[in-house]
Amino acid sequence: MGVKFQDYYEVLGVTKNASEKEIKTAYRKLARKFHPDLHPADEKEAAEKKFKQINEAYEVLIDQEKRQKYDTLGKSYQAGEEFRPDMEGMYYSTSEATSGFSDFFDVLFGGFRPGNSASAREQRFHRAPRRGQDVEAELALTLEEAYRGGEKTIQLNVSDLCTRCGGSGISGRQFCPVCAGSGQMQTPRTLTVKIPPGTGDGTKIRLRGQGGGEEGGRGDLYLKIHILPHSSYKVTGDDLESELVIAPWQAVLGAKVSAATLDGTVQVTVPAGARAGKKLRLRGKGLPRKDGSRGDQYLSVVIDLPRQPHSSYKVTGDDLESELVIAPWQAVLGAKVSAATLDGTVQVTVPAGARAGKKLRLRGKGLPRKDGSRGDQYLSVVIDLPRQPSEEELTLWRKLAEVQTAKEVS
Repeated sequence: MGVKFQDYYEVLGVTKNASEKEIKTAYRKLARKFHPDLHPADEKEAAEKKFKQINEAYEVLIDQEKRQKYDTLGKSYQAGEEFRPDMEGMYYSTSEATSGFSDFFDVLFGGFRPGNSASAREQRFHRAPRRGQDVEAELALTLEEAYRGGEKTIQLNVSDLCTRCGGSGISGRQFCPVCAGSGQMQTPRTLTVKIPPGTGDGTKIRLRGQGGGEEGGRGDLYLKIHILPHSSYKVTGDDLESELVIAPWQAVLGAKVSAATLDGTVQVTVPAGARAGKKLRLRGKGLPRKDGSRGDQYLSVVIDLPRQPHSSYKVTGDDLESELVIAPWQAVLGAKVSAATLDGTVQVTVPAGARAGKKLRLRGKGLPRKDGSRGDQYLSVVIDLPRQPSEEELTLWRKLAEVQTAKEVS
């Protein structure tokens, strides 16, 4: 004798292409409405029957494997029709517990065959734990943690079935006080995660059996890697970009300087005439690629001009200006004196009669230009009068004053 086909979609009031979320929402709504404890005694039996139908429908439709089997075998049947499917090749269970659901359910999932002398209730039924939801969470890593890999301990909350109501949302004659009727509760977990070396931003790490659901049937936990912004490095694909701060004279003359990489400090050659923004490439110092190679690191040159005015130089475009301090007699008589430049000390000719503020031009001693040439350096003459002249100096100054006065009178 056959059993009657049951339309589980009709029981829950959802369409055959309903999503998992829609099925859960419909189930919770109906479970609260028909929970036997929420009905008076004269309606309790009918509510209990309906409640069992709802749970049976949910048991099948929320489980992907059961739902697929149900859809395959029941596609040609309507609700209430005699159900005699071809069960050859289907799973036959021999566990020690009955299902607690309808004969139709046991025929479909419990191994009962129409025509057997025993009733469906007498058949042995095995119910594997329902697989829980997969859960996705974000795991933030520093660039160094992602590059080097290792173990990281994390704490997170995962949604599980409520331990009080078993997921129905009802406890006694009211909504479950633990989950507030949702059927779900947040469970804190502490996990140790192994981070593979060279893990990239957006990579997903799968932890089997650490998702939501009941014990023995939990889904998986997927941790999506997010690499935190770094104070020194900018990540672009497999490449890194960082700043290389150098002094103005290192930019002009060139130099060997230290640069930080994920592998430690390396020596970098800065070419003479390097301008701000110039990119220096360090091959193979970026992040690991899937083929085992590595990206590159690009050093962006930053020329560190002092925040306070330079004690020796004033910068105007590509030109420099500095002071040339000379003695009064050098100004009067003229002289050859030393002057400081970015390239070192040079000899400068001061013309006789040079006055304070006079500009002397040193061609090509300024900052580099784009075309490869250099600006100029201007020396501004400063006459250094002695603060505490000796008697001999005072005598000479007096004589000079007498000569100058006599010259003006005549």
